[in-house]
Amino acid sequence: MSSALQPETDRPPFRDPALPLSKRIDDVVGRLRLDERLAMSHQYAPAVPHT
Repeated sequence: MSSALQPETDRPPFRDPALPLSKRIDDVVGRLRLDERLAMSHQYAPAVPHT
């Protein structure tokens, strides 16, 4: 479980509300593997187990 007191430097860009939404989306999508991206194109996508 992540802590609310996590240092700013350890927080991934997609979790930084100060960044523009487009930067946050690019970061989180860039972390997904191709098969995970394809699975999310369906109505019922499985959970992504990695961070």
